[in-house]
Amino acid sequence: MVFGGIGRVVRRAALPAMTRAGARIRGREDGRRGIPAGSHGGPAGTARPELIVTDYIAGLHALGAQAALDLRAALLHRERRLVAAIHREAVQVVTQYDIRQDPRPAALAAFGGRVGDWRTMAAVCRGRAEGITGRINQQIAAYWHGLRLGRLEQFNYRPPDDEDSVFPRHWRPAPMTLDPSWDAPDTWLGTGTGPGTGPGTGTAGGPATPRALHILRTQSTRGPIPLEGH
Repeated sequence: MVFGGIGRVVRRAALPAMTRAGARIRGREDGRRGIPAGSHGGPAGTARPELIVTDYIAGLHALGAQAALDLRAALLHRERRLVAAIHREAVQVVTQYDIRQDPRPAALAAFGGRVGDWRTMAAVCRGRAEGITGRINQQIAAYWHGLRLGRLEQFNYRPPDDEDSVFPRHWRPAPMTLDPSWDAPDTWLGTGTGPGTGPGTGTAGGPATPRALHILRTQSTRGPIPLEGH
């Protein structure tokens, strides 16, 4: 059944009940202690939310960031042969296109194929990292629910007329997000080393992989890369 399959996927993505309950309990405890305290931004009803980071939320951010880093490190280790091949073929591309001024489309196409394989692997890894952020944000949401209840308990659930003085409506928990490098996984390939980057680049020598990626991008915008001999 299609719906049954979707249900299983949703259940796997959901935060475990014990973890959710623990986050709510911690939130209520913090709320009873007056966390977050003091003034946090603009007046009540402001259109721009004030993102709140308590110690608990900061800890979850750090936990999620470390898990994402571990995923990236595991990807680089698992695909180390592919990364080495990309570095090796990048040197060949830069040598032909910049040093010898003798473009070899077949070499560039082979390099592009390796890069395509890398980007596919990185996209799968990103999906797993987004799963981590999703669970962390579910935990933050459960904590935030408990935090609000804890604040209201201070007034026996009958807050003063100005409820914003207890729990301002413009407060929002700061969500976890992936760092910007996940939008550019080619940067994880490292600099590599190789021959010079050629005339007009302003350097006599430098990293081969970024330069080869630049050549790949610029050549791709000019149309399909022809096979040698055609």
